[in-house]
Amino acid sequence: EIRPALASVATISLPAMLSQLMPGMAALLATRIVASFGATAIAAWALGTRLETFSIVIILALTMSMPPMLGRMLGARDLTQVHKLIWLAVRFILVLQAVIALFWLLIRPLMVGLVSPEAATASYLSSYMLIVPISYSMLGVCILLVSSCNALGMPLRAVMISMIRLFACYLPCVATGAWLGGMTGLYLGVLCGNSIAGLLAWLLYRRGFARLKRD
Repeated sequence: EIRPALASVATISLPAMLSQLMPGMAALLATRIVASFGATAIAAWALGTRLETFSIVIILALTMSMPPMLGRMLGARDLTQVHKLIWLAVRFILVLQAVIALFWLLIRPLMVGLVSPEAATASYLSSYMLIVPISYSMLGVCILLVSSCNALGMPLRAVMISMIRLFACYLPCVATGAWLGGMTGLYLGVLCGNSIAGLLAWLLYRRGFARLKRD
């Protein structure tokens, strides 16, 4: 039964692959917006995205470790435990990222001085570290829910969450913020886009989970 098996795998793997490709596309478009402010803005943006990588590494670990547990619970039709696990992970992410954002805020003067000797780049990076890390909590929620929806057999919902986050929330807010307020407005756009996306991701997950329970 190779053909039905491949079709079953493809229904999960192809949407999951699309979900992984979209962040790269959005990053290219966001960098294009930042580039309009010059080389120093791009340098600060590049340094800021490295901070994001450090900040969400535990979230990425969760997205790798939770799907096997969710799959086992789904196979046993223990949907109550499925929701409890996801809700626990969401609360953990919110608390963890609040602590990380506070950490970046406290070490901001030291970090900016170490990694950015140029005054203009340092100014942009300082603003980045003040505003953007606050949004990592809701960004983490989105990343977690995309992975969880794939594990629960809802790949199209996972793609929908990714598309809404990147192309309906993140990029429009970034572009609007840059247009209205320069680089500071752009950073506020990142904050608003990720925050709105996190709330919408939770609503989409809850609707998908309710349908899963009915089925």
